[in-house]
Amino acid sequence: MNGSDNKSAISYLIVILVIIGLIGSWMAYATGPGLTQDELDESLEASEGRLVDAITEAIAEPVEEVTRADVIDFLMGHEWDDVESLLDDANIEIPEVEEVDAWEREEPEDIEPFDVPEAGIDWLPGPDLAPETDLGTTTEAGRWKTDPPWTFAWASYGGGNSWSIQHRMIFRKWTDLLEDGGLIDEVIIEIPYFDPDEQLSQLEALYERRDEIDALFVTPLMPELIQGILEDFYDAGVPVIILNAPYNVETNKFTQAHIYDDRMSGFMMARWLVKELGEDGLEDEQILNIRGPVGTSVDLARHESAMYVFDQYEEIEVVAEEAGDFAYEPGYEAAESMLAAHPDADGIFSQSGMSTTGAIDAMIDMGLDFRPITGEDHNGQLKRQIDYRDEGLSTCFVPKQVTIAGKGVMDAAMLLRGMSVERVRWYAPMHIPAEQADEFVLWDLPDAVWPHSLLGGTTEEELAEEFGDW
Repeated sequence: MNGSDNKSAISYLIVILVIIGLIGSWMAYATGPGLTQDELDESLEASEGRLVDAITEAIAEPVEEVTRADVIDFLMGHEWDDVESLLDDANIEIPEVEEVDAWEREEPEDIEPFDVPEAGIDWLPGPDLAPETDLGTTTEAGRWKTDPPWTFAWASYGGGNSWSIQHRMIFRKWTDLLEDGGLIDEVIIEIPYFDPDEQLSQLEALYERRDEIDALFVTPLMPELIQGILEDFYDAGVPVIILNAPYNVETNKFTQAHIYDDRMSGFMMARWLVKELGEDGLEDEQILNIRGPVGTSVDLARHESAMYVFDQYEEIEVVAEEAGDFAYEPGYEAAESMLAAHPDADGIFSQSGMSTTGAIDAMIDMGLDFRPITGEDHNGQLKRQIDYRDEGLSTCFVPKQVTIAGKGVMDAAMLLRGMSVERVRWYAPMHIPAEQADEFVLWDLPDAVWPHSLLGGTTEEELAEEFGDW
């Protein structure tokens, strides 16, 4: 082997090492908290040691620098089975991650509060989430291939709350990776602040730039309102990628969909609340319902699946509901108003961790006994669960992963390199047991942050910088 060949081989190994880091991040956030960052770092450090040994043995010459573009080009051009084989040849082990088994029983009445069904299964209550289509289960290889550098545009659905900000942080984390590698030259992000009409207007404006856009990401607020403009993009040759929200329309004119099962989220939280109220001894239980932005796709999916659960029990009545808008202040005000009108309420169903944090503070300020309340992994909710557990506070944590945005970005890059990807990717909710709140809370960061986003590549330092004034 000559010096040039040696350099090439060593560069190849270094590329593989960096790929392990990327794959490790994907594995960590795709499978939930089964793999800690320390365990991942330990594995990567061990792999690096073996690579250094291989370099020392193979060649004494300096190693030419491998650019990030080289890494991305390799990653985009190889199927996972090929990469795995190369890792095996280099004697590099990828850490095992414990995966959650799909739930295979057919009758929903048998489900325990946090049994995790398979995302997207038909019996889950609530509206359909993915497009009704007769397209194949994978995209056509080569259909969307185009040379880089690319322009990515994202019509997001939120704005103004910390979850949607961290959703964008993950999106930019992964587009920045491609940008550093020379594969992206522009990223456009539109923020409609949960206003469906504004989202439509922003999409119409983006359509005027359709010839410049290589991939369009959309997080729909009201799918039926924007279906026409999305089909126009598709007809114009722009791949349309649904990202992290329902798109329950009948259409063949979309490229890929990343669907978090919000029905399952509402279902799991409602089942937990029934259990907390004492399922076998229910008696005239009154529930308050704090919704999201009423009528939006996520709100409807969570609301309808929760109502399905409550409707199974004649002893349960939802006596009031108000919009919490996935935000702290509306959640506080909704809880304050409903608790004043229904002081004997027994439990609170809240769709969002931010609204839940507000509702908990309302109970504290009103001097009331705590009611069991559902929620997500909002840092404020985690802090209050720990601070007030001895006073009787009981909450549940069912996060909606912002990290899905990163998978959407990388799948889009694979599409544009001519590869085939899964047509619809389903994502099940994570679950953090209340007794493990101490393991996830970030005491040094503001209430606003969502700790699970660390699994997608953001750092505590980045979160502190973004949310320092919250």
